[in-house]
Amino acid sequence: MSDQKTKSKVAKCLLAGGLIVAGMNPAVSLGQEAVTPSPEKVSEPPVVMFNTFHLKRGEETSFLTTMRTNARHARKEKGNIIFDVYQPEDGASDLYLVERWSSQRILDKHMQTAPLKAVMEHVKTATTEAPNLEYLKEVSSPLLPKAISSPAATRNVVVTLFAKPERQSDLILALQTVTEHSRSAPGNLSFNVFQDVSDANRFVIVERWVSVEAHEKHLTQPYIQPLQAAFEQDLREPAVNGRLLLKDVFASESVATTR
Repeated sequence: MSDQKTKSKVAKCLLAGGLIVAGMNPAVSLGQEAVTPSPEKVSEPPVVMFNTFHLKRGEETSFLTTMRTNARHARKEKGNIIFDVYQPEDGASDLYLVERWSSQRILDKHMQTAPLKAVMEHVKTATTEAPNLEYLKEVSSPLLPKAISSPAATRNVVVTLFAKPERQSDLILALQTVTEHSRSAPGNLSFNVFQDVSDANRFVIVERWVSVEAHEKHLTQPYIQPLQAAFEQDLREPAVNGRLLLKDVFASESVATTR
């Protein structure tokens, strides 16, 4: 296959904003024939993604406008559960998406929409490198955000953890335990734990809190101490290395209260 044909084939399989490999289904192993099940007979698993865009200085406003159009359209699509857009609190030129779709089939339809294609085109000139695409699966039972009265005031946290292979099961247990406490903590809107589909030792925590104060108070609670001890034993590197503090930059049009 020529280089030109190879690049064309890769380009058709990548998207920005949905940004996953088209048709990727972790339930189908290599060598197996992919069979499309009847939707009446099989419940399709949801698709969860965390995607990162490293933007060039000066491109933030323009690219965010393009992404907001995509987000606005995506939130109205049948089968979209979450489409949140964030930027770092520290002002770094990055953009982060947290997406949840009811199935791969629904996401495939989103991949064909004009707003998403506009994002794909804008990525070519607005980013410093290829977007980072993370395809995740649930570790904790899913919990959608509670009603959010002031999205712009929320503290949003994403923590990436790398477990020691021999301590993976211990880390999962510790994360499941803290999830229960965190979800019932005052000011918590959502607290979800995911595992990277391509790396079983990589975990991602996605949290939403009503305010910075609510999040900081959560970090002082007794149930955090066992988690910190587990981190010291179970992680390959400090948790703080993978922590992002984010602000909701689509807050003015947030529809989280209706989901």
